[in-house]
Amino acid sequence: MASVVAPAGRRAPGLWDAIRSEWVKLRTVRSAPWMLGAMVVVGVGVAMLSAHAYSIAGQGLGGCQGATVGGNVVSTGQSSLRASLAGFFPALLIVGILGMEVVTAEYGSGMVRATFSAVPRRYVVVAAKAIVLAVVVYVTSGIMLLVSFLAGQALIGHPCSASFSTQGVTLGLAGGALGLALVGLVSLGIGMVVRKTAGGIGILVAVLLVVPWILAGVFSGTFETHIAKFMPLWQEIAVVMGNTASNTGGASGSTVFFPPWIGLAILAGYTAAVLAIGTILTIRRDV
Repeated sequence: MASVVAPAGRRAPGLWDAIRSEWVKLRTVRSAPWMLGAMVVVGVGVAMLSAHAYSIAGQGLGGCQGATVGGNVVSTGQSSLRASLAGFFPALLIVGILGMEVVTAEYGSGMVRATFSAVPRRYVVVAAKAIVLAVVVYVTSGIMLLVSFLAGQALIGHPCSASFSTQGVTLGLAGGALGLALVGLVSLGIGMVVRKTAGGIGILVAVLLVVPWILAGVFSGTFETHIAKFMPLWQEIAVVMGNTASNTGGASGSTVFFPPWIGLAILAGYTAAVLAIGTILTIRRDV
């Protein structure tokens, strides 16, 4: 990589300058506001449909119904939480695409050359992109999950609905938003590695969905008890679906989850690793 030196007498752009630049770019890229809006609309819409279906099922069976998450029985309150936060899963894919677009759109248009000329220290650019993306996704997804929860519980109604005091609700809302932000950062890192939106999305879908399915088929006897808890999607399920029964003792047909915050910590470790690889490659490449 050819080094770029700031002209004499001019201060090299710092992190705050890069953050302001990335914020402007995110607001002016046409696809970003649309994807954030789609995440909210689709997420809330799916949650309301799921909550309505849960309400009808409960009435048809003459009462509130519990549910299972990965084979583990959860309480009625957690089950209604699960129904009202079902929009988390389509939001996951939308956030993944947004994370790719933050970096691949610049490579596709050639604008990345101007970005690196303006901010020669490329790790500063990466840090700024990560900060802006994480904050925007966390706030937007937090709003989406909160609206989904309130609307879903209103549809479910008393006595089956959950409240903020129900075990797992606060964790599901705060941890779910944090998990979506981490997935966005993973996508950002993958985007820096491959620099192509289509290829990056393919890798993300493979990591979240395809690889777990393959492992479940190959290691059918031990996947639920030993492997699933290390999969990013399963860690998200444990947090968002209010699964507080994280240690089931390996009962037949049940999935053993890590405690939610440990799962998020593992996901954060994956995120840091992918971002580190992407940053190193971005620094070493010519463009």
